[in-house]
Amino acid sequence: MSVVAFQGERLSTTVGIEGNDLIIALSGTADLDVRTDLASWLKMVHDEVLRLKLSRVVVDIRKLEFMSSLCLNSFVGWLATIMEQPPAQQYRVHFKWSREMFWQRKSLNALRRFALMLVTTDP
Repeated sequence: MSVVAFQGERLSTTVGIEGNDLIIALSGTADLDVRTDLASWLKMVHDEVLRLKLSRVVVDIRKLEFMSSLCLNSFVGWLATIMEQPPAQQYRVHFKWSREMFWQRKSLNALRRFALMLVTTDP
């Protein structure tokens, strides 16, 4: 696997594969300082998912304390890229979030509405 974990000053990830899923866990803070790097990293994630022909990416944000709207927009761009793929190459994105962090519910509702056929959430 060529996707390496993202390591920033305030944002970090872990990456692994379980079955046909790429598992990503984010922790820390995704703010303006990491927006460009995060967008580039999500592009690398996308390329690797296509290369490995995986069917789903699970994104665990339960330990993510904050995400700026610009970083959220990086996820919108990633989802748009997935939707531009031929149907056979599209994959699903499943977000795990924390009920204690209200911003996560609000942000994921927006992502789910944007990419209704691709995004699922838990809880």
